[in-house]
Amino acid sequence: MSDSDSQATRQTDLGQPELLKCNPQGALDLNQKALAVRRERVRQQPANASYQRQLAIDLVRVADALGSPGQPNLGRYAEARKIYEESMSIREALRKAAPGSVNAARDVCNLLQRQGRLLNQLGEFEKSLATSNAADSILASFWKADLANFEIRRDMANLQSQIADSHDLMGNYALAENAGRKRLAICAELHRKNPTSDRSQEDLSSARKGMGLWLSSRGRNREAREHLRSALAEFKDLMRRNPDAGFYERKMVRLVGGLADVYQKLGEPVSACATYRDALALANRLQAGTRLRIDDQSEPDRFRKALASCP
Repeated sequence: MSDSDSQATRQTDLGQPELLKCNPQGALDLNQKALAVRRERVRQQPANASYQRQLAIDLVRVADALGSPGQPNLGRYAEARKIYEESMSIREALRKAAPGSVNAARDVCNLLQRQGRLLNQLGEFEKSLATSNAADSILASFWKADLANFEIRRDMANLQSQIADSHDLMGNYALAENAGRKRLAICAELHRKNPTSDRSQEDLSSARKGMGLWLSSRGRNREAREHLRSALAEFKDLMRRNPDAGFYERKMVRLVGGLADVYQKLGEPVSACATYRDALALANRLQAGTRLRIDDQSEPDRFRKALASCP
């Protein structure tokens, strides 16, 4: 690897933590410097597939900082969309050159998933659904040929979450629930096969969380309570086993707050108030360390408002 390539890699390695620190402009600046190096490498050696793939990755990182929903971004969604499309043209060409490559197919599908999220953000729900279904179809074809492939099956579970979101935004609630339960079933299947894997446990717990929050949004709070309680216990267990892995905490703010909401809706004020206090303490701790997720930034104020009516 040349010095310039090493520097580009370092820039992108530094850029990702900047997103976690809610500094998308810092991430964008670093990733754009890396992108300039990758473009020059591809210009010099256009037939080099490794350089092409890295260019596609760096394009995605730039686009993520510009406007990837669900993480800190600059809200420049039209620019992000255009750059995702440039990356996709490269990934599709690489897949066409290696039609049997699982990695090339996953690269395409991972980007389709990002495009689907962005389309939901832009209100283009039907296009988002079609994009997610296209990715699911590609992955399913590879999974049928390799039923033991954990990564492909995991990708399929993540896509079901996005498909559920699109259906929910379009008001197709039965289809949204069906997709959410498919995600939950796949994650449970993978956890049964990998019972000691923290990654499998995290996926299953996240799926329970998603199902619980969705059920609560539909007024099915008793069902929601069971899913959210299970997810919370599992995340706490993950934290006990991995005390230095702070990213589990970042996934718990909406979970703990959602469980407090459910207690409140079910007429259980003591449990609700105690859980809102836990949620606020967690959010404050994360906010102080600039680790509160971008889509959770309004949660502390919501928890304080709920606690104002507590004894």
